Amino acid sequence: MASLPFMIMSNLEKLMKMKVEIISSKFIKPSLPTPPTHRKYKLSFFDQLVPPAYPCIVFFFLSNDKNHEVKVENDNVKKLKQLEKSLSEILTHFYPLAGKYVKEDLLVDCNDQGVEVFKARIHNISLAKLVHGRPELVDYFAPTAMTMASLNPSLVAAIQISTFEQDGFAVGKGMRISHKIIDGFTQATFIKEWAIASKEGIEKVMWSSFELGSLFFQRENFLASSRIPEGTKGLKACH
Repeated sequence: MASLPFMIMSNLEKLMKMKVEIISSKFIKPSLPTPPTHRKYKLSFFDQLVPPAYPCIVFFFLSNDKNHEVKVENDNVKKLKQLEKSLSEILTHFYPLAGKYVKEDLLVDCNDQGVEVFKARIHNISLAKLVHGRPELVDYFAPTAMTMASLNPSLVAAIQISTFEQDGFAVGKGMRISHKIIDGFTQATFIKEWAIASKEGIEKVMWSSFELGSLFFQRENFLASSRIPEGTKGLKACH
């Protein structure tokens, strides 16, 4: 059995050889336009208090057939097209993800600009050797939070789809979504419904509601409603 220091050095050497190549990027737009009545998604008072953060979720899928790489690669091309198609369809249900965050107005302009999708190729490392025991490496397989926060702060969501040269062209799918716009439960719902749309069809997907902003005060409305009316300053409360 190999010693722990040897295993650590071996893993480090493999990581140093690993190369992430971004092949392309494009915006996937909703398959249907968002109605004008849903164009402005206002952040609730609670959402406005959330600091800017872009949690990362990554899924890895190993190929079932490692002995026929050409066939597997062709199958992955079909799967990638299916993912893009189903993403376009599911964005009609989760339309704020395809919008633009307007910080000054504390809202998402649901203008159907789309979700940015990156395609990447992972070289010089196998998925099986990479994933086990290395959760800190997921950042290699999703758009970086720094990029979203600094270069394009209006972007609500971004996704990276990576294929591996080894392991029969395994596919890794990573995403980052602004926590200020979408909470963890809604993000999990989005992932589940996207999977259903991809496997069973968009007609099987449940509709989601984005009405929280209308149920709770926005910050400026809350402050305005809590101001002391003119002429009442200096008055003492009656007991």
